[in-house]
Amino acid sequence: MEHKIVTLITDWGTRDYFAAAFKGMLFSKLPGITVVDISHDVQLGDVLRASYILRNAYTAFPAGSIHVIGVDAERSKEEDLEEDLPRRILLIENAGHYFIGADSGIFGLIFDSTNQVIIELASYDNMNRAQLFELIIDTCYKIASGENIITMGRQVEKMKELYSFQSYLSENGIMGKIIYMDSAGNLITNINYRLFESIKLNRTFQIYLRKDLVITEISKWYDEVPKGEALLMVNHAGFLEIAMNGSNAHKMLAIKEGDQVRITFNP
Repeated sequence: MEHKIVTLITDWGTRDYFAAAFKGMLFSKLPGITVVDISHDVQLGDVLRASYILRNAYTAFPAGSIHVIGVDAERSKEEDLEEDLPRRILLIENAGHYFIGADSGIFGLIFDSTNQVIIELASYDNMNRAQLFELIIDTCYKIASGENIITMGRQVEKMKELYSFQSYLSENGIMGKIIYMDSAGNLITNINYRLFESIKLNRTFQIYLRKDLVITEISKWYDEVPKGEALLMVNHAGFLEIAMNGSNAHKMLAIKEGDQVRITFNP
């Protein structure tokens, strides 16, 4: 059996036994496997936060890695999921990596392209946690054993999309939102810098965070603005980020995840 890396990102937390039990079952089924905890601190059902963390972590792992997403779609409060699809567990191959998780809309937020192989493993409507663990671990075993994923379920063409989480073009700019707050209180938007530059060209711009808070330039370093002043940066993941020099932007600006961001461009 080929040695595999399995990563975990879940909303299970570390106080309860779920993460430990899952890893114990993995080690029992696949001795010698490497398990990496990306995070177990995602808030319940927060597929947006989970997608941001995973999309910026998985590419650091070697091709062939298996990424298990344990963010429970049943507990997601988002109302814009496509209702014509059953609640199901998917196995997706993307750029040589394997992803296993609920079809909650998270996959469309992780991948930039649409060139994936999508396998429906099962509906989880009538599964308990133990059965769900067994299904995921058995799938990891089959992947590690070199089994063709096409044989593991029904190949499908469609997965759920969370369109409201994606930035979009407005009449004179870009509309987006705050999708993630890091441990320092920096506020990451869902506006990709490449999209921003492709629309901006050589024009000046304004980014509106509140009616009374407007930023008109991108900074490379925190100290390019006076202490306590807000700034706009491009973070390591290539997204526009709101920060403050020497302060916590989330606390000082009273801006939180989900708040709207608007960019306009001058003629």
